[in-house]
Amino acid sequence: MARTLRRPNFEIYAYVIVTIPDYQILKIFEQVAGGQEMMLVDGNGRIMAHAQRERMGERPTYLKEGSLNAQIVKIGEDEYLVSSRKLSVKDWRLVMLTPYEDAVHKLKTIFQSVFVIQLIAYAVFLLLLILLIRTFTRPLVRLGKLAHTVQRGNLEVRSYIQGSDEIGRLGSSFDQMLDRIKQMIHEITMEQSRKRKAELAMLQAQINPHFLFNVLNSIRMKVHRKGDQESAEMLLSLSRLLRMTIGHEDESVTLHEEVSTLIDYVNLMNLRQKEKAQLHVDIAAEAMFAQVPRFCLQPFIENALIHGLRQQSGTISLSARQAAPRTLEIVLRDDGAGMDEETLRKLRSNLTMAGAFQEEADLTPKGLRFTGIGTANVYERLRLRFGEAFVLIIDSEEGAGTTITMRVPLQEAGDPHV
Repeated sequence: MARTLRRPNFEIYAYVIVTIPDYQILKIFEQVAGGQEMMLVDGNGRIMAHAQRERMGERPTYLKEGSLNAQIVKIGEDEYLVSSRKLSVKDWRLVMLTPYEDAVHKLKTIFQSVFVIQLIAYAVFLLLLILLIRTFTRPLVRLGKLAHTVQRGNLEVRSYIQGSDEIGRLGSSFDQMLDRIKQMIHEITMEQSRKRKAELAMLQAQINPHFLFNVLNSIRMKVHRKGDQESAEMLLSLSRLLRMTIGHEDESVTLHEEVSTLIDYVNLMNLRQKEKAQLHVDIAAEAMFAQVPRFCLQPFIENALIHGLRQQSGTISLSARQAAPRTLEIVLRDDGAGMDEETLRKLRSNLTMAGAFQEEADLTPKGLRFTGIGTANVYERLRLRFGEAFVLIIDSEEGAGTTITMRVPLQEAGDPHV
């Protein structure tokens, strides 16, 4: 290799020449050949360096100028893979001659090695995947077995699965659900036990009412045989009123039964006062057997007798008719003292208060009430049962009496109750 040295005016003043002894190149060929034939050729295809010195200067036909970088040639009976690389020294090339079978064998060996490595990597990946899936699914399998155990009736088992992930939360929720179910079963068991005790107590308590009814009937028959018809009628009214009060379990009765109770109640109240009040009843035929809540009219009759008529003579009118296809209208009037605007406003306010179970102590003298069911109580009970469909209107004028209008949705016997 040579290079010129020039002055600033481009005048050549020296040459640098570097030479490499051929034996050093041959030594390199021997070290890296590895059973392959290596040579250095010039641009004319002439061998410039070869491990076999006698071949230097030859011009093999397969090394003609312009040949491809890699090709398969046949030398004698054998095939060789010829690969070459162009050097930066003029147009010289470094050529390697490899037996084709050796090259193919090496490629096959590489392919087999790569295939074995891929197979091993796939097996390791599959094994890791199975272990990972089993790690994730083991709690779910445990929960499945636990659910099957619970299905057989064992509520004492628990999963005890902890964690902040979805499976941990699912296990914790499952355990909490079992605890809640066990608690509910205990509560239901206790409730059923209390219910059985209450039923027994109720059965025992029924002896006294029946005994009382029988005694009252016996007394009434004796009074009737002695000719005291009025006292016998009073005892009959008392017996029927008590039977309606403590002898019925149904929440609803027919309007006919409710009115019969009101008549008995008025008859008994007339015994307590000097002057008798009159109850006029006008019930339309289509409304006679309509279902109404028990004791929905008695508090209003009681207020009419005590507050309106003030336990003096007077008239209470009760009428009922079907105002709409599914609405029963009940109107209750008295010709008593009535109420001033302030008292009426206060009563209406009490009725519209949510949960207003009030005793009306400011309106009702103590000791004069037959039952503890107040007007506000009845209003709230009907509102809870019928909702917005129930309407109660109270109109009153001082000195002119009070009018109460109720609109109750019609219901058939056996309808569900609230």
